[in-house]
Amino acid sequence: MKKVYGFLIFILVVGVFYLFDFVHSKLYTIDLVEVTPSPIPADGVTPVTMKARLTRGNKPVAGHDLYIFSYEGGNFAAYRVQTNEAGESVFTYYPYRVSSINPLRDIRIQISDESNSIFLEVNAAAQFVVPAVMETESAEFFNIESFWN
Repeated sequence: MKKVYGFLIFILVVGVFYLFDFVHSKLYTIDLVEVTPSPIPADGVTPVTMKARLTRGNKPVAGHDLYIFSYEGGNFAAYRVQTNEAGESVFTYYPYRVSSINPLRDIRIQISDESNSIFLEVNAAAQFVVPAVMETESAEFFNIESFWN
């Protein structure tokens, strides 16, 4: 019976820690403030600059690590960047390449603050959708049907 009580107390403590970090994470706001160029050319080679801002109570937060991820593929020069005194992090993104196998679609981005948790890993996060466009020359070059004809 002592083991059951011990386990329940452990679960309660972990639950309180999680609840505290969850509420604490909601105090932070992540905004995608600038994307250059926009819309993003889905050519696989054009570097795109994305600037994110982290605030708490409308005040910039410096020294936090922001982690960025693209659901549609592509690569970032650095996936984790620390915020500056203005609460901003700048990411360089190389988008996916449109082809007959990989169709044009808007790019879904998730940015997480990995530094806001105190007890457990409960990150503040935000998702954004950035429009993408297809360059006609690169789309024809990578079209498999036109390649064989």
